[in-house]
Amino acid sequence: MEYVEGWTLAELLEAGPLPVAKALDYVAQTAAALAHAHCGGIIHRDLKASNVVITAENQAKLLDFGLARKLDTNQLEAATQSRRSLDAIGGLAGTLAYMAPEVLHGKPASASSDLWSLGALFYQMLSGSLPFKGETPFELSLAIMVEAPLPLPPEVPHTVCTIVDRCLEKEPERRYRTGDELAQRLEAARAELGGGAGPSTLLRRSRVLVAGAVLMAVVAAAVVWRRYERKAAPASPLPITVLQPSTAQPAQKFPAVPPAAAPATPPPKPTRQYPGKPEILVWVNTKTGIYHCPGSRWYKNTADGSLMVQRQAQQRGYRPAASKPCE
Repeated sequence: MEYVEGWTLAELLEAGPLPVAKALDYVAQTAAALAHAHCGGIIHRDLKASNVVITAENQAKLLDFGLARKLDTNQLEAATQSRRSLDAIGGLAGTLAYMAPEVLHGKPASASSDLWSLGALFYQMLSGSLPFKGETPFELSLAIMVEAPLPLPPEVPHTVCTIVDRCLEKEPERRYRTGDELAQRLEAARAELGGGAGPSTLLRRSRVLVAGAVLMAVVAAAVVWRRYERKAAPASPLPITVLQPSTAQPAQKFPAVPPAAAPATPPPKPTRQYPGKPEILVWVNTKTGIYHCPGSRWYKNTADGSLMVQRQAQQRGYRPAASKPCE
């Protein structure tokens, strides 16, 4: 037999429910496997979380064909009438939770009952628990045959909820007819919800609507608070103006043209200031006859355009000139 390496859905669900996209993917693959088996006349009869293995490549493998223990009529009647705890029943409890209502009524298993079991498994992937509860096999069987499944978590899109509800219909005729039909519906749901990449379209729309509603509520609260502040603030007394008969000339129809403004006087042009003291005379180069103004650390050498300090100027032959002061 083929060795399938991976994790069962029962092991994966121990950490909690699966994302909607992964659950859709795994259920679609399992539905396709059931359709292939049903075309060959094979009914699984024991579809549950421990019989589906997820490989490292995220491929769902449906196992335990022909190896599942088939319950005889006497054993099934004893389970549905028993009031002992589910733990006391042993291996029967895991199978009973996935049994279709018609099987509990004594009818033989069929392709429709396999689709019911897949619907219960789909519900378990989305919520982390089974759709029907009961402390004893009798209570659990009664819930499966009579009660409606518990509501799915609110984050599950409505499209997915309708698929689960149709799989868990009490009457077999109201469920999906074949595994192929269910697989096609699941693929359509995946495409509708964005192919499983990130949050579904419906979920994104609901988040946008909620954010918009919160923003509108904040704006409305701000407006109400602003009006309350205006009403609560004490009204300032208005100035009272006493009208007296006036003998002034009536106002002109058009306002008088103001006189043209006089042009602004431009500021005086700043004179060039040297950092040195103006009392110091100009220094002259005894060799070239070039004049320079001392008093700062800058002395321009007109020969090469460079700057030099006072010490360098003295080394190059500059001496004070007694006839020309610094400007």
